[in-house]
Amino acid sequence: MGTFANQAALAVDRAQLREQALRARLLEEIDRWRGALMGAVSHDLRTPLAAVKTAVSSLRQADARLSAADRAELLELIEQQSDRLARLVTNLLDMTRIEAGALEIRPTTIPIDELVDEALGNLGGIVARERVCVEAPPDLPMLHIDHVLVSQVLANLLDNAERVSPPGSVICVSARVSTGDDDGIEIAVADQGPGIALSDRTRVFEMFSQNGRGGRAGLGLAIAKAFVEAHGGVIWIDPKVDLGARVVFTVPRNNVSTART
Repeated sequence: MGTFANQAALAVDRAQLREQALRARLLEEIDRWRGALMGAVSHDLRTPLAAVKTAVSSLRQADARLSAADRAELLELIEQQSDRLARLVTNLLDMTRIEAGALEIRPTTIPIDELVDEALGNLGGIVARERVCVEAPPDLPMLHIDHVLVSQVLANLLDNAERVSPPGSVICVSARVSTGDDDGIEIAVADQGPGIALSDRTRVFEMFSQNGRGGRAGLGLAIAKAFVEAHGGVIWIDPKVDLGARVVFTVPRNNVSTART
């Protein structure tokens, strides 16, 4: 009986040690998330908040003689930056869903043109439609995706491209049948910005990462990666681009209807 009691006591001690180790890892993860969230707040919130503050201060100045065009421009700036803040909150909530394992895919059939229009609508005018070109063959198969999630992937990529691209430059969205063995559709977003260093091309998809050029927190790209992988696809930075950056991802195709409408 004494031996059994000692063995039971040792088993209880081991269970308590495992519980303490698990609690310690959980606390470390919470601290990591808290630090990452603070990094995201400092990088992603500061610029739009400063823009909104400056625009509102200009509009409130009693002695400011602003023309109707200037007032309209300031109001448009406030609206766009407010939309950008709203998108940040949405990204944070989506990342919480991903980490909690609550992401659910509801696939529907949609053509690439409608997907691009939906992504631009999600951006609320942050990216002007005339700046975006869409290149896809007329016989491109329809996409079989959760259009809510994939349109957010595309919106995040367009938002990043707009942020780093020179004013007036074109952002190109292209689509083609994948050349791999997954029988899917390959979608790419190309910009004419400073590009992404070779050493950063994998790390930019990690949560809250920053690239070597002092870029913003990589929350949008981390969410894009999670949403693409939830569809069984992959996402990467095209290494064959000399000017700017080209982000490519794959999604499933509709194997029943083989052409766009």
